[in-house]
Amino acid sequence: MTSRLCLLTLAFFCFFFTGYAQKNLKEAIIVSNQSDTIKGFIDYKERYKNPTAISFTTDKNAAPTRYTLNDLNYFYVSGLEEYKRYMVDVSLDKEALSTISEKDTSHESRIVFLKILHSGRNVVLFSYRDDLKRRLYILESGDSIPAELRNSIYMVNGQVKEEKQYRYMLTGIASKYLPGDVNIISQINNAGYNVSDIEDICLKLNVVTKKETVKSAREVNQSAVRFFIGGGVNKGSLEMNGTNMYSGINSHPFYYPVGFAGADYAFNPATGKLILRGQIHVTGYKTDAYVFKDFDQYTEEYFFKLEQVNIAFEPQLLYNIYNQKNLKWFVSAGVGLNFSSYPLNEQKAYRKSSTNTEVIDENYLKTLKGFWMNGCLSSGVDFKRTELSLVYFPKASITSTAGWGIDNSSLQLRLSIYLKK
Repeated sequence: MTSRLCLLTLAFFCFFFTGYAQKNLKEAIIVSNQSDTIKGFIDYKERYKNPTAISFTTDKNAAPTRYTLNDLNYFYVSGLEEYKRYMVDVSLDKEALSTISEKDTSHESRIVFLKILHSGRNVVLFSYRDDLKRRLYILESGDSIPAELRNSIYMVNGQVKEEKQYRYMLTGIASKYLPGDVNIISQINNAGYNVSDIEDICLKLNVVTKKETVKSAREVNQSAVRFFIGGGVNKGSLEMNGTNMYSGINSHPFYYPVGFAGADYAFNPATGKLILRGQIHVTGYKTDAYVFKDFDQYTEEYFFKLEQVNIAFEPQLLYNIYNQKNLKWFVSAGVGLNFSSYPLNEQKAYRKSSTNTEVIDENYLKTLKGFWMNGCLSSGVDFKRTELSLVYFPKASITSTAGWGIDNSSLQLRLSIYLKK
């Protein structure tokens, strides 16, 4: 079983990298250094940080050309996102609590593609993320270089201090465009260092009216979550092993229905390739065994029965290898957090001799786990609002004993219906 799990894991990563090379062409516009505007298609990829290069083609049937920071001034992926090249000052202080120490004012100049989050008559809001952290930038009307909205975090006398310089910068800008507006000042003083709060402030700085159309980074994220329910069949096994007399002879597998519900979160809804999935499923398991012993003067018979009701929460990372609008093929890996009860845990022992005896132990296995964990691997197809998948849970012990125990494993066939997509 271990070798099977290794092969499945290896296949998962092979499929992952194969799928990563798949094209995902989106309508786009690029602007060259010579200010030439070219329409075509960008090979749109999953990414957690700002790109340093893109692949672009004017013909879907032609191989894309790679364009770097040195080649482009601007690019726009239709209806999704846009970037503009600038040379900006980049702060280098860390923000993770586990790494911060005394105040760090280090910085450097970089040429980068800044992502445009909001653009208006008075200010433009950008973001820039690298391997270190995410930063926000703002460009005032009439200026040529965006300024970083800084938020220094450091230690002072063993206490964490958050300087929030961005509030002072925004207050200064507000005094220019909304002089005397106490509401915007109050909003700035309460703003956290996040896109939502600062974008709301920029909307007001740009005096946006209801008749104006404003492109917001949050509009894309509205379709990031989808919910599903479903059912299927669980081919479940409870396998006795070790020095117990039932080892190797207990019955398995058994078939039980399985019901489940869950939600998917797409890290980038525009590509929909990498998904964080969380779901809860309910199913059952059972096993039984029989042992006969002949001692000449008497015989003994042992009957063992075990039933398990299991509720599991499964966080998984899912990747769509084949990724089209109405048809997707995916693989996923994760972990199962299991909560179990055992409505039947019984051994009956019969001794037949001149004096027959019967002993019933209704709590035969006294070390069964109420909580246990296992792995989870799955693969399936998603067509329109329906998903058909196979889910494999490798062996995991449900007993806390030494020398013998019971392993739980299962293979499930599932059919899901998406409630929101």
